Amino acid sequence: MVVHINKNDHSKTRLTNEHLLLLKMIYQLGFVNRHQLHLLWSIVKKQPKEFSHNGLDRWSKTGGLLFQKKYQSQRQMENNNRLPRSVFVCTPAAIELLIASKYISIDDQPTMHAVNLHNELTLQSFIGGLWCAAFIGPYMTDQQITWLYNQPLLSPFSCRRHRHQPPAVQSAPKYQSSFDPAKYDFSSFITQQGVNGKLATQLPFIADLMCSWQQRKNSGNLITNECYIEFDNRSEHAPTTLQKLYNYIMYAIQHPQKDITLHIVCRDRSIFSNLYELVPNMNPFIHLQYILGIMEHYQYFDKEMNEDVFLLAYYERAKNLRIYVSGIEDCYLDIRNHLIMTDVHAKTTASAMKWLKDANGTLIDQAQNHETRLYNNDGVIQLNSGYNTLIVGEYNSIDTIESLKFMCEDAAKQKCFWPCVFYQTGIGNKPTIPALLRLFKAHGGIYRPTQPLLVISKLNGVVEYQTAEKKSQPLLL
Repeated sequence: MVVHINKNDHSKTRLTNEHLLLLKMIYQLGFVNRHQLHLLWSIVKKQPKEFSHNGLDRWSKTGGLLFQKKYQSQRQMENNNRLPRSVFVCTPAAIELLIASKYISIDDQPTMHAVNLHNELTLQSFIGGLWCAAFIGPYMTDQQITWLYNQPLLSPFSCRRHRHQPPAVQSAPKYQSSFDPAKYDFSSFITQQGVNGKLATQLPFIADLMCSWQQRKNSGNLITNECYIEFDNRSEHAPTTLQKLYNYIMYAIQHPQKDITLHIVCRDRSIFSNLYELVPNMNPFIHLQYILGIMEHYQYFDKEMNEDVFLLAYYERAKNLRIYVSGIEDCYLDIRNHLIMTDVHAKTTASAMKWLKDANGTLIDQAQNHETRLYNNDGVIQLNSGYNTLIVGEYNSIDTIESLKFMCEDAAKQKCFWPCVFYQTGIGNKPTIPALLRLFKAHGGIYRPTQPLLVISKLNGVVEYQTAEKKSQPLLL
């Protein structure tokens, strides 16, 4: 325990290791709003818990540990670049205390996140993922899942209950004992790249947010993991987005020993306060099509091959990179899966095989390789003759969407049956949700079914699907 003496009024504040860890998180992130502070404090305390108002007032008074930036006026709120919220930043006194306590190094570069809406929503995406890594386990009860959507102060998920509805039966999720927030480094991108501020302009890109850590994979050697977040509301022109994607892909190719995920996040309807109404929501599906369009149709000149190469072809070379495109609330579980090293592909494969056996044990023939990037190792389940190929998918993953699109194009040319994708639910032990359908109908409309379903193309041309129920139903396309 250490004691902070306020130089202004000489009051004393006793700080535990939990307080210091919280301050370190805030320092590395740059700033947090009040809700994000509650989420981080819950992680530190290993239980959903609000940071006390008295403690926050004591920390944020003159000469304290946090500097509070007040709400903007209504006239300033009309400028989309102004942050219409109250946020908290570490004071020099807090930084000195962290250095003296050896929680940060004196050489660490401060996280220079400008206080604006773009960066606040970037932080919301990551902190939500970090919270899910701490509290979302492999098995959750219905009462715990209900709690997630009924606790707007303690959960990153948006409240689904109308204010006049009575509260449902719920219970708080349990902290995952294997989760250790201290091992994650989400200090500034410049610090983690080992350069000083003057050399930052020489870096090929500067991420909106970066988190890194080391962990053994399958009891083998230590693997460096890096998780990047790029918040994009389509405010940039296509060439700028193209350059960003190219820089990330080339970085992954140049660092094959690292396991990297890039989460391209756009604003969705999970953030619905009057404070945010000045910035429109983005449909994540439209955003996904936009990113796919850039990767499929824009080229870079490859000096080694002496020809123009599509960006998607570069991406296929980066075996250690996964790209996800989603809204804010959807990205939480994608980030969580990487932070705790969850093998979503293996678990989804097992669930798909079990579901197929339970539905009709005679359907399964064997798992066959597929030539796309993600599915070069038992990622496609080839069923008996006359049935569709089942792709083991991952929500919001570029790999899944591209593989499905390629197979759809072959099906349109009558080279194969229409493919299907099996998705597993993201939270807890809910029933699996296979999304099996023609994802790109004709010229590319996106569909997302909500029932378990297996597409069957019969010899008489009738297309049906089988659910877990015995009765088959027609597939509406």
